[in-house]
Amino acid sequence: MTYRIKHDFKSPNVGDCKSLLVSSTYHRAIPEEMKAAGVTPTEKPQRLIDDFNRGLHDWIGNLDKAKNWFIETRKLVDPRWIAPKGGELVIDVNAPSSQSWIGVSIRRRFKGQNNSEFRYYAYFQLESQEWNTLGMKPEDFENIYGEKLDDWHKVIVLGFEDAEALGKKHRQRLGQSKGQANSTMEIPSEVSGWDNSYYHSTDAKFADDNVAATGSKVSRFRNLRWEGGEYVDRHKHWEEE
Repeated sequence: MTYRIKHDFKSPNVGDCKSLLVSSTYHRAIPEEMKAAGVTPTEKPQRLIDDFNRGLHDWIGNLDKAKNWFIETRKLVDPRWIAPKGGELVIDVNAPSSQSWIGVSIRRRFKGQNNSEFRYYAYFQLESQEWNTLGMKPEDFENIYGEKLDDWHKVIVLGFEDAEALGKKHRQRLGQSKGQANSTMEIPSEVSGWDNSYYHSTDAKFADDNVAATGSKVSRFRNLRWEGGEYVDRHKHWEEE
């Protein structure tokens, strides 16, 4: 319960406080205790990761800029959306023009990797204006040492980004590798920015298909999902294999 404070109140390391929060006693239940109590999980893996009907509810970043836009999510860490082994990551992308480029980044952390080893990059050209179906496989992604992503397992962050902006970050890490980088991936440069006015069209059909009345719908992406593969028991991100 939160109460608004009507008088001046100072708290150490906080300064002036305008409200006071009162809560009940904190309780926790760890997996071993839940198993011992006979609790069984009912949630199952879901292939549809995000349809974007809630906008960027589970994402950080913004889509307001023609250049330097980016969004990223940690939803792939959640057991509900963890990758099926051998699956393909698929998303529908609404491109403002044909031959538009999009950058995709993956961060995958496990014991023993340094900061550059667990960052993987890929760049894709979208053939058509309007909706394109983009399918991604682990081997499409490569870190600065030329190592391919071998599996979706233990991916912690997925990001979509302006290809030129991601390419600049990619080159910067290549330059900081002290001659150890061995990537042969072609990085697009001087890519024209996305025409953001395309996503604010007054055309009635476009608006009906892509823009909810509340403005909560993202008109650039839809239906991020897993296709193919199979769900198998896997180690958690924090577990040593």
